[in-house]
Amino acid sequence: MIPGEIYLCNFPFSGGVGSKPRPVVVISRSGANRGPDVIVLPISSTTASRNAPFAFAIDSTSPNFPQTGLRQSSTVKCSKPFTIEKTLIARRLGSFHASDLASIKGIFLSVF
Repeated sequence: MIPGEIYLCNFPFSGGVGSKPRPVVVISRSGANRGPDVIVLPISSTTASRNAPFAFAIDSTSPNFPQTGLRQSSTVKCSKPFTIEKTLIARRLGSFHASDLASIKGIFLSVF
């Protein structure tokens, strides 16, 4: 797994009971991803998320959108990182273009 790759994972609900398949983007460095866990940011298709602080929106009309493997315009929630076991990752969807990943990282780092 490398930074910028998008995966479908079994995203745990708050409270730890149950999960739902959700897309996530890997943000941890490749070297850190050799273990059983990976650090990711959740991706939402909810339109309200697009105007949220610390969010990166990618529109389906963007020339970089097709390589993401996402089905619709989406928002990366850069202020919501979490560590997830690789066993909860279902499959790879695609990846963000290098310029989009740079923007995501910049927003993520501005949170801290």
